[in-house]
Amino acid sequence: MSLTALPRQPSTNDPANFSTKADALLAALPGFVSETNAVAAAMNLNSTTDTSASSVAIGTGAKSFTVSAGKSFQPGMWLVIADTAAPSTNQMYGTVTSYDSATGALVMNIVSVRGSGTKTAWVVSQSAPGGAAVGANSDITSLSGTTMPTVQVFTATGTYTRPAGVRKIHVRGVAGGGAGGDTSGANQSGGGGGGGGPIDKWIDASAITTVAVTIGAAGLGASGTDGGTTSFGAYCSATGGAWAGTGSGTAGAANGGLGGLGTGNDINYTGGNGGNNWNNVCGGFGGDSLFGTGGRSVHNGGAGQNARGYGGGGAGGGDSTTNVAGGDGTPGIIIVEEFY
Repeated sequence: MSLTALPRQPSTNDPANFSTKADALLAALPGFVSETNAVAAAMNLNSTTDTSASSVAIGTGAKSFTVSAGKSFQPGMWLVIADTAAPSTNQMYGTVTSYDSATGALVMNIVSVRGSGTKTAWVVSQSAPGGAAVGANSDITSLSGTTMPTVQVFTATGTYTRPAGVRKIHVRGVAGGGAGGDTSGANQSGGGGGGGGPIDKWIDASAITTVAVTIGAAGLGASGTDGGTTSFGAYCSATGGAWAGTGSGTAGAANGGLGGLGTGNDINYTGGNGGNNWNNVCGGFGGDSLFGTGGRSVHNGGAGQNARGYGGGGAGGGDSTTNVAGGDGTPGIIIVEEFY
């Protein structure tokens, strides 16, 4: 886009043509202002806005694009790179690592994404820091306060893989909850199972590639078992809540199981202890955990209530004319928050 030259300005040294030249200048100004504003807008837009036909898979980490030469992309600048066909569904957000203004080679460090798949038509535009879109697989909060972190949740044993760019991780979780105590005859009740031990640890993730994750199993009332141990590699772990055992005799208390213990955490503490039975009539309540609640106490004749959530202990069985089982505990969990 070009600008139309203005006519020569009037001069008092040429009084005979002053009015004519002044009228011509004033008449030309509205068009000149419109053209100037359009050029300025085009310059501001085009310097940091472009398209790309590079075939790139949506994901975090280093991504390379070919864009137009002569742009004003600078290292550290935040960009949104969106799928042309579905810009609100598929997009990546990150900072410029490098840009070659002669060739148009653009390298990005992507820290947040929405959508998935490999796309071949992109719209590239500048964004304010922290402007990443939030989606089902996008980042959630940030170490620096500007970028949201990713979260991985494990409810079964598996392997944690660190995404590119993650600097710190916050690992939280619990071990499995213990089973509630059963009974072996009339006029008996069992204690509650212990809650699974907690995990709570911040870890420098810069050297991590993968970590083995073990999820503790639930203690089962039918078989009378402790909750299983949950661990995040060799970094931290927690033992499961204890089974409360079998209630016996017509007098005296049946003690609840002990809560599991965390090890290697920033602060080590225990899951909740299971409750003792009451007067051989009511079964003890199950111990709570960081992410779960124990089963309710049972009165006069019934199997113990199962725990809820993750790592809760099962309740003890209530007084019955026949043997009754304690309630089941619940399995453990690991939650990994990833900070870029």
